[in-house]
Parts: sequence; C-alpha cells; structure tokens
Amino acid sequence: MFGGVMIPLSLYWLAFTTYPQVHWIAPIIASVPFGTGIFLCFTSVFTYTVVAYRPIAASAMAANTFVRTSFAAVFPLFAGQMYDRLGTVGATALLAGLTTLFAPLPEFETLSRMILVLQWTTLASSMHHMSIIPP
Repeated sequence: MFGGVMIPLSLYWLAFTTYPQVHWIAPIIASVPFGTGIFLCFTSVFTYTVVAYRPIAASAMAANTFVRTSFAAVFPLFAGQMYDRLGTVGATALLAGLTTLFAPLPEFETLSRMILVLQWTTLASSMHHMSIIPP
C-alpha cells in the first residue's frame, strides 16, 4: 500500500519539476521514491501471486510477466506522441493521475474480501440459529 502511494506522489513531483528554471537535481531526486514504490509494488504483487495461486504459481507468474511486458512493448508506440502533444509536464501529470486513480484498487479487493467474510459469517450464524447446522 505504501508503494502505491509513493508512485503517484513521485510522478507528480517529477512532472512539476521538469521546468527549465527548476534545478536539475529535483526530478532526479523524484526518481528515488518512484523506484522505491515500484520495487514495493512489484514485490507485493509477486508475493501475492505466488501465495494465491500456489498450485499453478509458475503459470500465474508467466501470465503476470506476459501482461507486464506487453504493456511495456505497447507504451513506446504512443508515448512519443503523448509527450509531443501534452509536453513533459502534462504527459507525466496524466500518468500520475492514472496511477492515482488505480492506487486504491487493491484496497477495494481487500474490502470486498472483508464483506464476503462478513456475509458468510452472518449466513453461518443465521443457519446456526435456525438449527440447520449443529454448533
């Protein structure tokens, strides 16, 4: 979760420090939290994938790698045009905005699991009170 917050913040930092009047070290320093956030996100995604899909972990990791490298292959096809039209600040801020929108997605998955557990607990409790299942 910490990495998911660091990535958009560092991208905003990078976007708004690319002006010529800003010292050159400012965008370079912004790459430190970006790299840390990417490392934390990759580590958590890989760990979750192996734990969640233990019997088929190799296939799940292969699928993860395929999707990740497919995006990496497609991104250069439109990145040049995006940066030409929007400029460095606009294009990087757009990427920061997209990562801001996608950052809470893992929390929604966690929330949905909590709701599912609550529903199953409520169902089991009501079945116990109706004497459908033994204690």
